[in-house]
Amino acid sequence: LGTSVGLPLFLLAAGLIGGGIGLFYITSRTFPSLLYESEKGRALGITNAAGDIGGVLAPVVGSIIVALALPWRGAFLVVGVAVAALGVVFHFTVRGEYRVAVPDMGSVGRSAIGQITQPGVPLIIAAYSLFALAWQGSVAFIPLFVFESKGLSFETGNLLLSVFFLMGVVVKPAAGWL
Repeated sequence: LGTSVGLPLFLLAAGLIGGGIGLFYITSRTFPSLLYESEKGRALGITNAAGDIGGVLAPVVGSIIVALALPWRGAFLVVGVAVAALGVVFHFTVRGEYRVAVPDMGSVGRSAIGQITQPGVPLIIAAYSLFALAWQGSVAFIPLFVFESKGLSFETGNLLLSVFFLMGVVVKPAAGWL
């Protein structure tokens, strides 16, 4: 998104991200459900909460970008640098070797692949992608809403957005233990 030149490329990049989110959503629920069948609720609660951590951090990064008067593309640069740093940390902390090979996915992997290749799954991916577009598009306007309608500062709106996602980080794993 940050390197898009013009609206058509921006929309194409956003569409690719939405499709990826649709694929991610299905597998991010399938694998924990299959791997931790006896503790499915807890596994899904932790998985869902992990996604909210980004929601906690994104408004903070956005506020820093705005405070430093950087262009909006700077947010993508910050995220790119953070992802690269995590890749380096992962490389040096996780022991193992890199191999290019077809992995043996075992029964869990075959079951997950079997689930996402079912005839109705493209429709589910499309539906979730649209849901993600509506949800994330709506939530992204919380800071602007509190600024425009409540007279609070944009930074306060960002703080409230972070608190909103922070509640998910706490509540989702707790709900998984119920």
